[in-house]
Amino acid sequence: MTTTVPQDPPQAARVSRDVREEIEDFLFDEADLLDRDEFEEWLELLAPDVHYFARVRQTLRRAGGPGFSERSMHLSDNYTSLKMRIQRHRTSSDWAEDPPSRIRHFITNVRVRSGEDGDEYRVTSNALLVRTRGDEAKAETVSAERRDIIRRDETGLKLVQREILLDHATLPTHNLSFWI
Repeated sequence: MTTTVPQDPPQAARVSRDVREEIEDFLFDEADLLDRDEFEEWLELLAPDVHYFARVRQTLRRAGGPGFSERSMHLSDNYTSLKMRIQRHRTSSDWAEDPPSRIRHFITNVRVRSGEDGDEYRVTSNALLVRTRGDEAKAETVSAERRDIIRRDETGLKLVQREILLDHATLPTHNLSFWI
């Protein structure tokens, strides 16, 4: 079932500076793994019950709601489907990413609040991705807000849920064969 990470009210419990910095480091390390095509290592940062999804943006008047479809998704993955996508990346049948894209993640405006469980955090960040393919001079740019739930377990921090709120109503890229 798809759930939405609600935006926290301004009075939601902030976390300590140390916890915020730890979560920022987690997000920056995650981006680095994705930039270097180290997808198997990235998968280790995900909880077994992870839900990774991006709703389709709708252009609506303000009175029409937040502007995201409740039914249509660009992607909706769990741990198994993410693992299968990674395995497919390593085969010759992944024509969309062979040769692979060159992607750079820029993660900014990280906000961290306490989650419902003492070991969970609600994390909102902005992501800007720059993607180049082949020998093309033109780069594709994708921007989004990410609403994450990050949980601490015995092995460290794990991504439990990522809701991706793309700024684009029409994707500025040929496919979403990469992770935001």
